[in-house]
Parts: sequence; C-alpha cells; structure tokens
Amino acid sequence: MSAFDRQAGSRFAGGQVPTYASDATLSVLDDLVIQVVDRCGFQVMADIAYQYPAPLYGWFLATAASALGEISTLPPGLRCADLAALGWGPKQAVDYWFLWNGPDLMDADLNGIPCQTVWPGVDRYMPAYY
Repeated sequence: MSAFDRQAGSRFAGGQVPTYASDATLSVLDDLVIQVVDRCGFQVMADIAYQYPAPLYGWFLATAASALGEISTLPPGLRCADLAALGWGPKQAVDYWFLWNGPDLMDADLNGIPCQTVWPGVDRYMPAYY
C-alpha cells in the first residue's frame, strides 16, 4: 500500500493524490491500477482503494474492475468449472471470486480459497494476507 501511495502521489503536484478530482485528472493513475491488478490481483487493489476516502475509493475500485477486462463482464453465479470451460485460469478465477464477494459456490470446502478442486495450486493467486 505504501508503494502504491508513493507511486500514485508522485504523479501529482504536492506528492499526493487529490481526494476530489475528475476522471480526466485521475486517468494518470490508470496504468498503475492496471499494474496492481495484473501483478497482485483485484482484491489487493480493492484493499488499497479502501484506504482512500470517497469518491476516490469508488474511482479506484471501478478502475480495478475495468482492469479485469472480460472477467468483469461475466455474470455472477459462475462456478470454477464454468470459468475453466470458458478458457480462464486460476488467477482470473480468484479475481472473479473477489469481484463477486467470495461466493460459497466457488469454494467447495469453505476454507476461503476458491477453485481448489479445479486448480490445486490456486492458493498462490490469493493475497498473502488472506
């Protein structure tokens, strides 16, 4: 979170992300948000966003969801096997799971790690603090 804060702040005069800004002003952060989602996953970016006040929190969260691409356009209620059949892998399944608030139907043993029956090593895509 502190690394994100430093990098995000460095893109603005005064070294801080403006709390109230237009989408155009905040667009200089698009690539940074995309990098976090690609490298660390949707939930990590959501947790980073949570430390910011509204409306900035909402902008970060919406941008993170957008960074998921097609995953964010899938309907809720899909199972891990559905995602696999669509050609998605374990990272995308974890991102989808967090996007839809961790639905039980994706976590057969309810241990907080989705899709272990489809991708045995899926836990490596979970944030380390979960």
